[in-house]
Amino acid sequence: MQFLEIQLLGLIAWLCVVFSYWGKTKKQVLWIQILADILYAFHYLFLGAVVGTLTVLVCLFREVGFFFCKTKEEEKKFFWVITPLYLTVGLLFTNRIVEMLPIVSGIIYGYTLTMAVEWMVLGGLIDASYWLCYDFLCGSYVGMLTDIVMIISNFFSFLRKYRFKKE
Repeated sequence: MQFLEIQLLGLIAWLCVVFSYWGKTKKQVLWIQILADILYAFHYLFLGAVVGTLTVLVCLFREVGFFFCKTKEEEKKFFWVITPLYLTVGLLFTNRIVEMLPIVSGIIYGYTLTMAVEWMVLGGLIDASYWLCYDFLCGSYVGMLTDIVMIISNFFSFLRKYRFKKE
């Protein structure tokens, strides 16, 4: 696959994520994000980014699991099932410390989604920052653009939320 086609695949995945938030139900949002994760997995695979591919596949598994969870308690339990998968990918497939960034971000973001929802914006900020470093190194330019948009969005959301809590 050619470089521009790989970047286009990442762009389509990103557009899926953007449009997923227009879903009317949690299930609709998750279905579209599951599709995005499949596209992202291929994007990273074609870039030769093994850890990125495997991390996205664990994220895909996480979202499928959340899709079938009926309660927040089930999601919390599922988080503790999925965390060892992230760690296994990290232990078996990372060669450089920077390759741990997407793994750590997956754990942090999964934690904030399930255990600390009030910190989800901060979790998203950390998630996008870690992926930005990884995307730079593996050549995912669309991923970098996505990460920058998410960092800016989450940063202002975090500031707004923090400012209103202080008043």
